Amino acid sequence: MMCYRKNPIQRMNLTRLNFLFFCLLLLGNLINIWSPVIYTTMDGPAHLYNAGLLNLFNSSDLLQDYYASNVFYLPNYLPHYILKYLLLVFDPFVAEKLFLSLIVIFLPLSFYFAVAVYTKSKQNFSILIMSLVFSFLFNSGFFNFCFAFIFLNIQLILLSSIFNNGFKIGSTLLLFLNSFVLFYSHPFVYLISVAITFLMMAVHYRSEFKKVFLNTFYLTLTFLPTLILFYLFYTHIPIPPQSASPDLDLSIQDKLGEFLYFAPAITFVGQEESQYSVWISVLLLILSLFVIINRFVLAKTERTLVPADIFIFGAMLIVPIVFLTHNGILGGLFTKRLSYLFFYFLIFWLCCNMGDSKGLLILSILVTTYSYYNLSLFRQNILKDLSYNAKEVYQAAAFIQNKSVVYRVNYSNNYLFGHYSNYAGINKEVVITENYEAILRWFPLSWKDKVFQVKCTLDKNDTHAVIPNYVMILGDQNEINNPANGELKNFIDNGTFLCYQSKSNYCRLYKVLNTVP
Repeated sequence: MMCYRKNPIQRMNLTRLNFLFFCLLLLGNLINIWSPVIYTTMDGPAHLYNAGLLNLFNSSDLLQDYYASNVFYLPNYLPHYILKYLLLVFDPFVAEKLFLSLIVIFLPLSFYFAVAVYTKSKQNFSILIMSLVFSFLFNSGFFNFCFAFIFLNIQLILLSSIFNNGFKIGSTLLLFLNSFVLFYSHPFVYLISVAITFLMMAVHYRSEFKKVFLNTFYLTLTFLPTLILFYLFYTHIPIPPQSASPDLDLSIQDKLGEFLYFAPAITFVGQEESQYSVWISVLLLILSLFVIINRFVLAKTERTLVPADIFIFGAMLIVPIVFLTHNGILGGLFTKRLSYLFFYFLIFWLCCNMGDSKGLLILSILVTTYSYYNLSLFRQNILKDLSYNAKEVYQAAAFIQNKSVVYRVNYSNNYLFGHYSNYAGINKEVVITENYEAILRWFPLSWKDKVFQVKCTLDKNDTHAVIPNYVMILGDQNEINNPANGELKNFIDNGTFLCYQSKSNYCRLYKVLNTVP
């Protein structure tokens, strides 16, 4: 009797294979975070600096002269307060890496379990979420936005429990508390979570109007406190209009590229990273065609909607919004949020619909791992260089006395260096005049008018001027010789002395003389 060997793929437990690679990439997430000396991002220095200020603010007359505490109904508080308490125990860069580790571990893990709930433990394709962990937004320092997705995933899990078992005390209380965590993490993700909640409920009870009415009532009560907080935030905090942006609208090609090249994974250099990120877009297109054909063309059963289908409709809605809205400085970054949300929606929908397709699962694991590995190598090389400059600025802190005001001048043309001066003020009772969070006014601290009086001037007639204690110049130091910077050069030459210069000459710190001539 002839005996045949089974195909290795058939003998392979694909769920275990997927989980193995999922865990390997989780480990890779931690390696990516902890390998650089400093995990540098555009907004990261400001988050660390402001979190440190929160520990000093109540006992500092200097900080209270320049800053005011914001109102309680502002979002974006939670990540800052997590960093605030981490800074009490750990070195600043260890504290930041611990916080970032929470994101890169629990964002994919919470997604994994959310998919398991909606697919009855068939979470084979959850590895796709790894492509969204080290996104452009994450590497730009939009930690609040990325952090909030952990709790969006938790909300999806809680909603499944409520829809299947009713409004039990435990699950309802957790949903209530989770709504506060979402609001205080990021307002946009919170608003998306509310919309998802009501849409999923409507689809789940679509033919039971009484249950739709009752559940709408119960969910409204559950979200009412945070909806009030969001209303207070939206109506009382000024948000700069897009028309304030001097940028032209992004081109049609740029907007199209957000989708064709899987833009969320392109963090630093598009031309080099897109050769790896584009494979994810191709993979998602193949998987999407597979689901559409199998579910809506070849399926012999009734084609009914399920709650997870709202994600594909959400993804479809995002596309025209991207193409029909202006995208300057403010709008451009909002487009990055929209493209991230598009792919998050698409990936969640695909994971809930792929089933047990062995060949496509193997393809997904290979493509995701290939893209992840090559993009990680590229980013690590960039972060190594960025860490060097960040460390030079941080070393300047040793030359800055507490209870000082530092006037920052930036001659760097790299947008990632925009907030690097904040590295010099972490955990110090120091006011650095470059603090974008204090300008926006939707973070824990905001500027008082006094900061706008800080000037580098030798004009004795300017009696309203507040002379800083230090001047920090970052970037191309030769720029100070530009005739347009003549007043600052005169102040530096005649009113200060050099007290710190980094090895690469990227950072110079000048101490202002006690008696300015």
